[in-house]
Amino acid sequence: MIVDLQGVTGILTDPQIHCLDFTRFGKGNRGYEGILKFFLSHKCNHYCNHLKLLNPKDVGVIPNQFDFFEDVIQKPKDPYSKVYTLCDLCKKPF
Repeated sequence: MIVDLQGVTGILTDPQIHCLDFTRFGKGNRGYEGILKFFLSHKCNHYCNHLKLLNPKDVGVIPNQFDFFEDVIQKPKDPYSKVYTLCDLCKKPF
C-alpha cells in the first residue's frame, strides 16, 4: 500500500510503502499495522470519490473494536493472506 505522497506542481515524491513483507521498503514499512492504521485514520476526499474507492472502515470490514490509538494490533495468522478485496465489477467488499 502506498501512503504519504507529497509533492508540488503535479510531481509526487516521498512515498511511504506498507506491505506484509517487513524485509522490503525500509524502516518505514509498518506492515499490517501500518495498513490498518491508515484506514482507521483516513478520511476519504474527492480523489477517493473520483476513483470510486471504498474505505473498509466505512463498509464494516474492519471490526469496531480496533482503535487508531490502540497499543496492541493483532497480526494476521497468515501474513500472506488477503486482508481486504473488492469485486472488480461492482466494487463491493468480500
